Amino acid sequence: MPSMIKRVGRAKLVLEWKNIGGDNVVVLRGGDEHIGATGFAYYDRSSDRVFTDVIKSPGHRETEIAYDGAKHISYVTKTTTVFIAGIHLDNITKSEIRDIVDISYQMIDDLAAILEERA
Repeated sequence: MPSMIKRVGRAKLVLEWKNIGGDNVVVLRGGDEHIGATGFAYYDRSSDRVFTDVIKSPGHRETEIAYDGAKHISYVTKTTTVFIAGIHLDNITKSEIRDIVDISYQMIDDLAAILEERA
């Protein structure tokens, strides 16, 4: 799978993606990797809208990243997108959380630009 990697303090974030039958699967992982949340976004061509939902593992906080990532990639590529997020650092600070969230969204934007060029 193609990927991009960014270091954020103690964390190494890895964003990978794969096209499956015209749709996209995206994985954002870092630290103690796991599946924390999964976003699913369906692009409806007739209305030019994206319908999105998310499911999360109990106690995990990657919900917004998975939801927003799926929705953004789906809208840009006009495809169905599954976005899996799992990032964990022991004893994480609020500052580290902010930095990881900021870089995660930058990586999602970078991927959207890459996939939009290919569309």
